[in-house]
Amino acid sequence: HRIWAFGGDDSHDTNKHMGYGYILIQSNKNVTSVLQNLKFGRFVVVDKPTHTFIKINSLQLDVSGIKITFSDRVDTLNIKGPNNKPLLSLFNKKSFYIPLRRYLHEPYIRIEYEKKGVHYFTNPIFKLGALK
Repeated sequence: HRIWAFGGDDSHDTNKHMGYGYILIQSNKNVTSVLQNLKFGRFVVVDKPTHTFIKINSLQLDVSGIKITFSDRVDTLNIKGPNNKPLLSLFNKKSFYIPLRRYLHEPYIRIEYEKKGVHYFTNPIFKLGALK
């Protein structure tokens, strides 16, 4: 049997976070699809099991901002910086535009969204050159 292990964001303290996060992967339910979609970032981490997955339909990034569209309205969308620093909160929409100009000093941002008490966490989006 294969043993699969994967650490989502904030999984660095096993005493505090063990069993806390769940990874939702876009996949065709076969090993190749799972591995390919993990590689390309087609997954989010959630803080509790859910049967009503709010999918990111599109995420478009250019020099001026990020446009993100979900499969359903989200209650809250938060943009966070390093150390979970709150940068922006938006509410009750299916599509959002996030201007990047005001966050250029941040090495990365992360998008978090929430629907009916389930919190979703994306991979960090790094500024070019921030990992040097």
